[in-house]
Amino acid sequence: MSSASDFIGNIAFVFNDLFNVLKDNGVLDLAKGLKALAGLFK
Repeated sequence: MSSASDFIGNIAFVFNDLFNVLKDNGVLDLAKGLKALAGLFK
């Protein structure tokens, strides 16, 4: 189970890092991107 836990931890770390970068560069762009992404899956 260690590998699954590490995998989830790594994903969480990457998303947290990505979020921090996007937050610094503009949260509005992130929101637009998420809306567009959500639209693809509807």
